[in-house]
Amino acid sequence: MGMGIDTEIERLYWNTAQKETIADRGDFGGYYAHLEDIFMTLVKGSQGNREMPELSAEYRAAFHNRMKQITMRTLLFEMELSRDCGELAGESPEEQYRFFADSLLKNPAYLRELYAEYPLLYQDKLRCLEAAARNLRELLDRFAQDREELNKRFFQGNPTNSIKRIGGGDSDAHNGGRTVHILELDNGERLVYKPRSLAADEAFGMFLQWSCEEIGTEYWWNLVWDRGEYGWCGWVEEIPCHSREELRRYYRRNGILLGICYLLGSRDLHYENVIAHGEYPVIIDLEMGVGVQEGAGPKGTGTGVERAYRESVLRTGILPTYVWDGLGNGIHVGAVNAAGGQTAPFLVPVT
Repeated sequence: MGMGIDTEIERLYWNTAQKETIADRGDFGGYYAHLEDIFMTLVKGSQGNREMPELSAEYRAAFHNRMKQITMRTLLFEMELSRDCGELAGESPEEQYRFFADSLLKNPAYLRELYAEYPLLYQDKLRCLEAAARNLRELLDRFAQDREELNKRFFQGNPTNSIKRIGGGDSDAHNGGRTVHILELDNGERLVYKPRSLAADEAFGMFLQWSCEEIGTEYWWNLVWDRGEYGWCGWVEEIPCHSREELRRYYRRNGILLGICYLLGSRDLHYENVIAHGEYPVIIDLEMGVGVQEGAGPKGTGTGVERAYRESVLRTGILPTYVWDGLGNGIHVGAVNAAGGQTAPFLVPVT
């Protein structure tokens, strides 16, 4: 169908048969499993004799979700339209869904009509598929290229030779759809791959360590290696404090971290971006680690409360912070004392 799509992607898409036995929970599982098969074919074809790592369930779910963001609403709309036009066999909604998913979405003629109606959907889907395969190939090549130095920096005495499993993939995308990946290695260790420069992360860590040395406080920080367009980070394990003294030192270090982040204009340090590694709070995402402090701005810009918030330590996200909807319902997202399992007061699309 053209439209600037790589011919190999199109050939694989139309020539790769959809599998018949796919677990389907009403989310067009066969349709997305077909895209995953093409994705794996593209990646494996570039690896030569290298062993292909296993992809975790988390990684595969992230891949499916990216594809669903492009296609799901259209598929639901077309299924409802087909039902209203009397084109779906079956009496119950379940039977009609099965006909749409198992007959129409596996019918090349129907799919060609669908993509002729929605050419941008077809284009975006295949380009996203191509980017996902390219980015995973890039990660595997970079690991192979950097492995010797990674062993020197991260795994002295316990070297790694290969990646056993790849996780992650559900973080914010950078530079052509690239995302953070978590690698489980054959030496039993984990390594984090980030597809962006980590120069600011390295500088932040050195400044934090220097500051703590000046005030006589020990501070553990994970290893970071900046490689320019990408970088590697040591894994930060979540560990609880085991004594009142450890807890006291943890909150003291949180205060130090808060002061430095306020000084540097750091933002977005919510509970998902700060890990409690025993008595050490460790930031695992410094994408907004260095910024500028906002002044009051022009007269009349925002209320007094809003201006006070912009100028305060609350803007870092470390202290208890709430996100509210228009009705006054909120969830706690601050790095101190927030937790998962909260019900967000916002509507989100689900399948």
